[in-house]
Amino acid sequence: MTGRRVRMLALHPLWRKARRVYSLASRLPGTNRLGFQPSLALSDRSAFESHLESALESARHRNHEHILCFMDLDQFKVVNDTCGHVAGDELLRQLARVMRKHFRGSDVLARIGGDEFSSILIDCPLPRAIERIDSLREEVQEHHFNWESHSFRVSLSIGVVPINQYSENIVQLMSTAQVSLRSRDVF
Repeated sequence: MTGRRVRMLALHPLWRKARRVYSLASRLPGTNRLGFQPSLALSDRSAFESHLESALESARHRNHEHILCFMDLDQFKVVNDTCGHVAGDELLRQLARVMRKHFRGSDVLARIGGDEFSSILIDCPLPRAIERIDSLREEVQEHHFNWESHSFRVSLSIGVVPINQYSENIVQLMSTAQVSLRSRDVF
């Protein structure tokens, strides 16, 4: 019995530190403990990477094919610099609503950085994914963002990579998707 108490007391400072780190992580701007950004109704980067790892495992072990999209919002910095971060946040909320219309409930959509989004299209063949992505890109380009006396048009650059049994790891997938975005190619 005494041995158990000693172990519990020895672990107590570690437990307290872990709880503090978890508590601080939950206070990061725009995220909560579930890896979700409530203001955008999107997953955050950490939750997205977990979903990506699961998608990679299902591709490897069950021969499923998914599609990874890396999306970069063009002209976002102009909105932030011209009208401020409140305007930028509103633009992100509007575009998150537009994006969600183009993804199914089984798909994953996340904001992974300031003006960067990623999605996983679950069990989606590449030709169908390209159709959906082109439709999303067109709708974003047609979107007008008005703030006070300013009007903005934004666009979305999208990199696309299949997730299949030959995919190496999530770092390689994300890196390839980013290269694809810059080169406008599908890998």
